[in-house]
Parts: sequence; C-alpha cells; structure tokens
Amino acid sequence: MSDSIRLKLIEFRQKKGLLQREFSKLTKIPPTIISNLEKGKTDWSLARIEQVCTAFDLHPSYFFKEFPEPGMEEIAKGLF
Repeated sequence: MSDSIRLKLIEFRQKKGLLQREFSKLTKIPPTIISNLEKGKTDWSLARIEQVCTAFDLHPSYFFKEFPEPGMEEIAKGLF
C-alpha cells in the first residue's frame, strides 16, 4: 500500500482524537498491528482498510484520495 494511504490513516486516527489502543478496540485490529502499520513496518491491506471503514462508517475511497494536507508527512515522521 502506498505511503500516502498510511499517512492518511494516521491523520484520520489523530483527527478522531484516538490513541492507537482506542483505535484498535474500535477497529478490532490488534494494537501491535496498528503500531506496525503506522510505522510502515507492516503494509495496510484492503481487509484492514475495510475494518477501519466498517468501524467508522466510511467508504474505502476516503483513503485513496490524494493526501489532503501538505506537511502531514513530516508530522507523522515526528511520531516515530
């Protein structure tokens, strides 16, 4: 999966004000997997994206649109 999707998922979680642990509970994705996904150590699969979309009533296309906020990549890098 592209890095822009990874960053968009990080941005989405942060905008919701959720810690990785809270995001994990809502999406039913284990917290260690969330951490690895956000760090880019594990690739996001369509199945994982679907879990996020189901939990938050989103259409998958939300994560495939162009990354909306310039500079977000630098913010995300600072998290790790």
